[in-house]
Amino acid sequence: MFTRLIKFSAALLFLLFISALLVSYLYSKDIAIPAALKGQHVDIDGVKLRVLQAGTGPDVLFLHGSIGSLEDFDSVMPELAKHYRVTAFDRIGHGYSAAPPVKANIASNAHYTNRLIQELGLRDVIVVAHSYGGSIALKLAVEQTPQIKGYVLLAPAAYSLVSTRPIEHVLATPAFGKGLLFLLRPMIAESMLRDGLLTSLSPNVSLFDKSFIDFRINMWNNTGILHTRVEQTSTVTDELNAISKSYAKIQQPVYVLLGKQEPYADIAEGSKRLVQVVPNSKLVLLDNTGHYLQYVQPRAVINAVIQISNL
Repeated sequence: MFTRLIKFSAALLFLLFISALLVSYLYSKDIAIPAALKGQHVDIDGVKLRVLQAGTGPDVLFLHGSIGSLEDFDSVMPELAKHYRVTAFDRIGHGYSAAPPVKANIASNAHYTNRLIQELGLRDVIVVAHSYGGSIALKLAVEQTPQIKGYVLLAPAAYSLVSTRPIEHVLATPAFGKGLLFLLRPMIAESMLRDGLLTSLSPNVSLFDKSFIDFRINMWNNTGILHTRVEQTSTVTDELNAISKSYAKIQQPVYVLLGKQEPYADIAEGSKRLVQVVPNSKLVLLDNTGHYLQYVQPRAVINAVIQISNL
């Protein structure tokens, strides 16, 4: 009986492995932009990115977090568009943007962001970056990207204090992980995404209506997006450890906005540590505010952009 059980389990695992390999090979992320959403595709080195621009004036570019989309800046874009040319986009592999042929990590995100800046002819850009978007912004800053004037970092992931879990490395593999995520997604993805989003919205959950949450869960519950996210998390510790060694060389002004009730300890501690290292930096602490501070304190974000713009 026990031997049969072992053989059955082995056969089941083998079938799962073959299925995951096959799905990984055949899967293609749908990037068609729904009619109800704004934006259009811009081709960057053969990768189609969903981009939204509005307004005229000095350039402001938005970078969303580890899992997100350009809608994460709906709270501040309309007001800023009255005086600036604002540009937001779904980062590689997120939202309705295609995944690149290389791994989605901080370095490749920075590359495609820089190429988008060049393609759109953005100049003297103020980069507004949230969470993992802050990691990308810091990569651009240490590389002293010439078109960028300054940075407004919203609860940035500047240092990684948590080791990557082994399962994330497994799920990040292109040959196997994408298929495994496709098979597991119907069972576990929605609850995990919802729990994670509610944590990010705390202690301000009551400020966000059901449509805000449902829109994001429905978008994020996608095999390609989930795979992009684990690609990012699987390398974030090593990348941030390397990038952080150059923070003291950053020349542009950096404003760091942080909620006093930030739910992620590594982000809270890392933000405070960052301003101690970056020469021309400033920390703004916001009362009664968690991770999605651009929705809780939009005026603080707008003021930071204006202050850097006037330097």
